[in-house]
Amino acid sequence: PLPLGGIRDVNPISDRARIGACLSGVELVAVAGFLVSSDELVEHVSKKTDSLSEIWAMAKVIPECRKLSTSILTVCSPDGEVVDDASVELARLRASLRGSHLNLRKTIDKLSQSTKLRNIIQEPFFTIREGRYVLPVKAERKDQVPGIIHGVSNTGATVFVEPVRLVEMNNRLKMIQREATKEEERILGLLSAKIAEHDEEIALASQIIWEIDSFHARARLASRWDGAVPSFNSDGPWTIRSARHPLLVLTGVDVVPNDLFLDGRIIILSGPNAGGKSVLMSMLGQIVILAALGIPPPLSSDSQLPLFEGLHVIIGDHQDIEAELSTFSGHVLELK
Repeated sequence: PLPLGGIRDVNPISDRARIGACLSGVELVAVAGFLVSSDELVEHVSKKTDSLSEIWAMAKVIPECRKLSTSILTVCSPDGEVVDDASVELARLRASLRGSHLNLRKTIDKLSQSTKLRNIIQEPFFTIREGRYVLPVKAERKDQVPGIIHGVSNTGATVFVEPVRLVEMNNRLKMIQREATKEEERILGLLSAKIAEHDEEIALASQIIWEIDSFHARARLASRWDGAVPSFNSDGPWTIRSARHPLLVLTGVDVVPNDLFLDGRIIILSGPNAGGKSVLMSMLGQIVILAALGIPPPLSSDSQLPLFEGLHVIIGDHQDIEAELSTFSGHVLELK
């Protein structure tokens, strides 16, 4: 089988980049994953040019965008987060953020465990509200902790207060966070612009890979039921040999092959109830459809089919092949 597991449709993402959108890290990683998978596909097929000559003729046209995928995966983690060393500035800001968090935690830990506040706060711990470190203060004692109130618990028993001592530290933390976010957006914007520059290459690679995937899927399905490619004629007879019903083959049951020769426009199927008329009729229709779609049907290669301009089907009885119900038996079961 071809390595197509990592392929997904990224055209909507590259289209957004083309019109100037700033892509998220998750979207960028998706594009990078597609590009890596397309490179792996080309490399795989290039090693089997003899047995996959037609696939290679398609795969070798797929543009290589290894530099683009590398630049994305160097900056973004597998889950789409921008890594610290994506830029010197971001590394500095992230380090500053960690330092600010550490200082705030040390300071608020001392406050929460101090003798002065021991009987004022609900529990000796802190929490974060709206990105700011606060203390859970008993509602009736809130006036004893000078600071900014950021909310009240559902029960009303606890008030979340940002002590005055922490206001400036929290302000600095928020400022660094905004700068870090701005730097992340700048980096994501640069990568989005690079994807926009390669929009045509990505679209071409997608189109070729979808075609390869279609051929691959049809070949694998044909392999499952030991299909073969019949010959075609413009207005000649049907010659179907060793044909089996596709759905029955896929269920794994032992299917009896059918031979059919038809030199005319009409076929009349006659026989007892539950004798296989519906199975044969639907088998013929499915074989015609499969052959038209380029999927080798489950029949012998010496079969011959005419070319059809259209296929008309009447559907609406209670026949169920998998449940071994004929058209008549299905109606009888329904009447029960």
